[in-house]
Amino acid sequence: MGILYFLGRAKSKDNEKALALWRKAANGNQPKAQGAMGDLYYQNDAVILHHCKACGIEKDPVQACVWYKLLEKSARYKGEKTYAANVLKSVTTEMSQDQLAKAEGILAQWKPTPQDCNARKWW
Repeated sequence: MGILYFLGRAKSKDNEKALALWRKAANGNQPKAQGAMGDLYYQNDAVILHHCKACGIEKDPVQACVWYKLLEKSARYKGEKTYAANVLKSVTTEMSQDQLAKAEGILAQWKPTPQDCNARKWW
């Protein structure tokens, strides 16, 4: 749903709603949402998929690194894993040792929030 609000497809464009949905999904350990959050914090148009100048998020390589590392850990598909590895290589080369240590500290304490809904069992 976040991507529909972000792109304005089938829903009116609403970056605030898209961000809220992505953040909730990312905190619930959903890989695509974690990648989207990383992109919004990294803001390096040369390597990211999700570009948003009007989202109100300031560039933060520490937060970007955290989300990309979570994506790398929870990725299920080869494309997600490749994307995470490529973007992580880019963001970590721009970070200081203090920033890297701060990201590792956040990762060590991170726990997914419980999901309030699960996939439906159709069969």
